[in-house]
Amino acid sequence: MIITWTGHRPDKLNHEWDGIGPWSDAIRLYMVQQIVKHNVKMFVSGLALGTDLLAAEVAIEHNLKLIAAAPCDNHTKGWNPVNLARIERIKGHSRCRYINVCPGPYEKWKMQARNIWMVNKGNGVSGIFDGSRGGTANCLEYAMQQLKKGRLNFVEQVDPRKLIAL
Repeated sequence: MIITWTGHRPDKLNHEWDGIGPWSDAIRLYMVQQIVKHNVKMFVSGLALGTDLLAAEVAIEHNLKLIAAAPCDNHTKGWNPVNLARIERIKGHSRCRYINVCPGPYEKWKMQARNIWMVNKGNGVSGIFDGSRGGTANCLEYAMQQLKKGRLNFVEQVDPRKLIAL
């Protein structure tokens, strides 16, 4: 089973910009539960700060294969040194296949193009989603369309506030 992950950036995850803290820990635990529940062998991650980097790290920590799908050449522009080091560790890992989905500089449309590409690579989609508008909502909406067409086995989402409350 291949799960594509989508989810919020740190500004909606208790501002845990470096992936450290109780919200990040709760999300990691949920991801591990998904590995067991769905007998997962591979994660697909979009390499954004927040949920995406957490998914990539969980995949590596649990010896899964990883497709790391960058949306463009310079998507890490403005990142702090801690997160730049995190993404370099991910990209350099032997179980990671790094793909630049839309080469060239950042353009807003490339984020959704990357999301579509990722959804099309998985058997299912799991989202860390609080119901707000934005890229995660767009990705999950596309995933639901694919589920209705029979192209995915499942689309699941969980509100991060519920994970932290457990």
